[in-house]
Amino acid sequence: MATLGFIRKSPSLLEALRNGKDCPVCLLCQEDLRYFYRWYFIEYYHDTTWIYKTLNSRGFCNKHSWDLIRMGKGHEMSVVYEYLVKSALAKLERVSRELRKYEPESGVNKVIRKIRGKKHLQSLQKAKGQLQPTEICPICKSISDKAAEWIQNLLMDLEDEGIRELYYNSHGLCMNHFNQAIKFASPKLAEILIQKQVEVLRKLSSDLEEYWCKRDYRYLHEPKGEEQTAWIRAIKFFVGKEL
Repeated sequence: MATLGFIRKSPSLLEALRNGKDCPVCLLCQEDLRYFYRWYFIEYYHDTTWIYKTLNSRGFCNKHSWDLIRMGKGHEMSVVYEYLVKSALAKLERVSRELRKYEPESGVNKVIRKIRGKKHLQSLQKAKGQLQPTEICPICKSISDKAAEWIQNLLMDLEDEGIRELYYNSHGLCMNHFNQAIKFASPKLAEILIQKQVEVLRKLSSDLEEYWCKRDYRYLHEPKGEEQTAWIRAIKFFVGKEL
C-alpha cells in the first residue's frame, strides 16, 4: 500500500481532503479566489491583457462585482469602469448610427430598396452583435480554469491507494465538481466517485428524514443534533460551497 509520504502531487489538495467539512475543490477554489483578489489589486486591474478581458466580458458578474466593491478598492475599480463606460458608449453610438441607416428611403425602386434593406439589416445585426459580451466574467473564468486543474489533479492522485482511502474519508465532491470529474474519470475512478456520492446522499437522506421527524409536534421534546443542518448541507452538496 502506498503511503501519503510518497505522494508528490497536490499537497494543497491533500489538505483540502483532510478538511472533511466541504468539497475539497470548492475549498481550493475559495483560496484561489482570495489569491486572485489580492493580486488583482496589486497588478491585474491596470494590466492591458486583463483590461481587454474585462472589456470583452462587459465587466464582472454580479457576485464578483459586488465582492470587489465591498473590498473598498474605489481607485482601482474606477480605473476598470472608466474603460468599460467608454467602451460601452462607443459601441452603443455605433449601433445607433446603423439603426439610422436602416430608415426606409422614399422614391427608390422597390427592388433596390429591398436589396439595400437586406444589406442594412445584415449590417445592423452585425452591429448589434458587438453589444454582446464575447467572454464570461474574467474572475469566473479564472476560477473555473483552476477548478478544472484541481479536478485533474484529484483524478491523477486517486490512482494511489492512500489517496483513495483519504478521499473515502473526506467530505467528497459537491455535485457541480462531481459532474465535471466524472466526464474525465476512467471506469475505475468513476466507480470510486459514484460510491462516495452515494454514501453522502444516503447520509443526507437519513438526516433529512430525522430533521422532518423532529419537526413533528410528537417528537419536539427529543434533543436536536446534526440533522438540523441537513437541509443546508444538502444545498451545499448540490450547488457547492459559497465562494
